Amino acid sequence: MFVIPITHDSTSVRRHPWVTYTIMAICLGVFMLTNNVGDQAREAAEVEFQEAITYYLQHPYLALDVRVSDLVGNEFVELARADYEATVAVWGEKKIPEFRRVEQQIQLDELIDKAFVELDKDPVRSWGLVTGDLSPITFVTHMFLHGGWMHLIGNMLLLFLTGSFIEDRWGRPLYSSFYLVSGLAAAAVFSLRYPALQIPMVGASGAIAGMMGAFLVRYFRTKIRFAYLFWFVLVFYGTFTAPAWLMLPLWFGWELLSAQIMDTVAPGAGGGGVAHWAHVGGFAFGALGALGLKYFRIEERFIDEKLDAKVQVAENNVLEEALLARENEDHEAAFEMLEAEQRRQPRNRDVALAFWDVASALERASEAAAAMVRVVHDEFRSGEEELALGHFVELAGRVPDFRAESGLLLRIAPRLAETGRADIARIALHRALEGEVPVMSAIAVRVAKAARELDPQLAFDAAKLAFDSGELGPSDRIQIEAIAVEMERELDKRRGPATATEQAAERVAAQEDLGVEGLEDGGLVSAADWFGNTPAAASEEPTAFDPSEIDLDAPLEMPEEAPESDFGLDQTMMLDPDALSEPGEEHGGDEDLLRPEVGSEPSFGLDQTVMLDPDEVASLGSLEEGPCENGVFDPEQLGEEVTLVEEKPDDDFSLDGLLGARALLIEEGVPRVLEAQALRFDATAGHTEVVTLADIDAVAVAAVKGIKGKPVLIVDLMTNWLDLEAECLHVIRFRSDRFDPRQLVGEGGSPLDALRQLVGRILDGSGATPLPDADAAAGRPFRTYDTLVEYEGEVLGAAS
Repeated sequence: MFVIPITHDSTSVRRHPWVTYTIMAICLGVFMLTNNVGDQAREAAEVEFQEAITYYLQHPYLALDVRVSDLVGNEFVELARADYEATVAVWGEKKIPEFRRVEQQIQLDELIDKAFVELDKDPVRSWGLVTGDLSPITFVTHMFLHGGWMHLIGNMLLLFLTGSFIEDRWGRPLYSSFYLVSGLAAAAVFSLRYPALQIPMVGASGAIAGMMGAFLVRYFRTKIRFAYLFWFVLVFYGTFTAPAWLMLPLWFGWELLSAQIMDTVAPGAGGGGVAHWAHVGGFAFGALGALGLKYFRIEERFIDEKLDAKVQVAENNVLEEALLARENEDHEAAFEMLEAEQRRQPRNRDVALAFWDVASALERASEAAAAMVRVVHDEFRSGEEELALGHFVELAGRVPDFRAESGLLLRIAPRLAETGRADIARIALHRALEGEVPVMSAIAVRVAKAARELDPQLAFDAAKLAFDSGELGPSDRIQIEAIAVEMERELDKRRGPATATEQAAERVAAQEDLGVEGLEDGGLVSAADWFGNTPAAASEEPTAFDPSEIDLDAPLEMPEEAPESDFGLDQTMMLDPDALSEPGEEHGGDEDLLRPEVGSEPSFGLDQTVMLDPDEVASLGSLEEGPCENGVFDPEQLGEEVTLVEEKPDDDFSLDGLLGARALLIEEGVPRVLEAQALRFDATAGHTEVVTLADIDAVAVAAVKGIKGKPVLIVDLMTNWLDLEAECLHVIRFRSDRFDPRQLVGEGGSPLDALRQLVGRILDGSGATPLPDADAAAGRPFRTYDTLVEYEGEVLGAAS
């Protein structure tokens, strides 16, 4: 069985890790030069040792060189001596003349000397760390020697996965010194543990263990992907992901335990071929050293500024070369250099803008449009609105058919209108409505509202798309109908009297076909009747929460003791159902509003089992067939409590069918800290994550009865609601039975009021779309659904 790391999610460095590359190259080169020589020396020595051992077994009364017992183990010597003493006890000791015994001892010593002469030709023996015969130089040279291909490959993989990133953060001088000292510390611990060992220790694993300890401190939350292979009758293999804070301490604990076990089984043998104590010493030094650097803020005070300057110089060199090529009228060369650099550093604004300028000069601006969109996106999110608006105007002027996220377009259009760039604002809204298919109802609603003053036709078209989706809540439906009627009147005014009369006649004919009575106001029908496809469910209002449905006289259940975790989850809380009523309704005291619920606390361990409500199982498809582009669904995601809802089968093509065909990728968590621009929460995988408010596209809030015996409030944050090409809707889910919202908003009052404030702050900070509608998301009142499947289908648009 083996488990090895293969990658992790910290995948980018600012500069090439040349020191790490150099160490790897030296280790590979030394191995290539010494491997054949070592094999030949060991084979020759084995022949000589075999002859010496055979001679000793024939003459067990002779004294064996201590070097041999260190090499082959004391057990061999003791066994040979015991066998000889047993023979003497039965047959008596053979009388051997003293001169003959001296001759035999000399011959044995010569055979052993010849064996060690051959063995000393092995570079591993010459340059490895032999603690029984210490040489200062071998404290360094042993780090570049390896005993075989697997030993070398395993060490180099670990060095690349850890050392490259430590080098990037600490810089080359500090990293080089730290690597070397880690190796020395590991060798020192091993030497102190086995002071008389004649077996050489080789390998970079002690120094690499130091890098692993530093990586644990510096990249504490990084997720590492491991490959595993084990067999027991059947062969099992695959991969799994776990955080550094869990796996690296586990590795350290295993090495410490293995070192102690080997010392018990074979005292003084050096760990049975694996230098466990060197690993322990290197890791401990690396972790403690990194903690010291962090405590004294060495990076911030002495490294970051200089390193950033060097990185900037390297980037400027590329820019300077590209601009120089452009000045020399070699536009194509400049374009190619900047295109390659932009791919390497997609978030580098200077490179992207230079690439855009060169591409525009070559009339190839469309090829740099994606880079300019990223610049606008980053500038707008960082608060540099004027720069973002200027670059967006330039982008829209040169590449009218550019593509951008609808969320960005809907945020930037109002600012364009406010600054007198109404024509560009209209372009942004058109791109938001037409750039992606199918158009989500939330996008259409926002376009309809934003375009009322700018483009009546666009507002009317967006309103029709929103209404046709059949996904609008009562509040949004009323607003959209009002916008449609208002825009129709405005369009009638612009068409003129004759055209308006013809349009009115058409509407009257449409009314007669539909059997709908006209309205008093100019004979106009409602937008619902005008569109001709009022959703069947529109008249069926979802129920608001009724406190009478809950047995409030039921005895209070006390929670089981929560398992210990890094996050101190000592109990889970649930909102009192009585508090879900309308504001102003009477309810018990605040102390009764939070009710602990048995067994509701989340587990933060690995290999977590997902518990599904029996009512939900029927709607879940095969987990192995989940769509999830951007990473095909992996059953290992169950460790993060991911629920995948099967896609709706293909029916006749319709906009409604497309809108409902998204699967859900749900990550449950417990919110911890609400900051000005971000929300921190404990994920069920056992680590803290951060979602920035600007990344939240939609917020859904509802009470669901089918999760437990009493309703539970669900708060869902969608981060790709507006990404229409994503096959999976990413949902971060919080449940009211797992946290107390008063701890996040920092105010007193009831939990229900605190939850309303929490959702309100998230909506205000993100500008996200409230679901099912603004009133329901604000708890005026919360919408109630009988099952989780019903809620996810109606509110989130999951396939049923």
